[in-house]
Amino acid sequence: MRQCCPGEERQSWIERLVSRFMETRVIPLVPRGGFTVRRIGDRWELVNSGFYGRGVVVNSWSRERHAEAFAHCYRLNGRTVEELLAAFR
Repeated sequence: MRQCCPGEERQSWIERLVSRFMETRVIPLVPRGGFTVRRIGDRWELVNSGFYGRGVVVNSWSRERHAEAFAHCYRLNGRTVEELLAAFR
């Protein structure tokens, strides 16, 4: 068995904790009313908790396709993609 210094052991523990936290983290993003995009693990989910409930996922995208997820959410809420771009400036 390999002996490690306390710094290495602590770093490994922190990495495991952060990894577990990132897998289960839910981040609801703008807009708050109507349809909402949230990130769960490596995917973005489109939900409308007010109408369908929090457990129903209307659509999902991979993590890399976040711009498409936000644009789709804004259009479903009656907003323009230009408003989306302005929100992130």
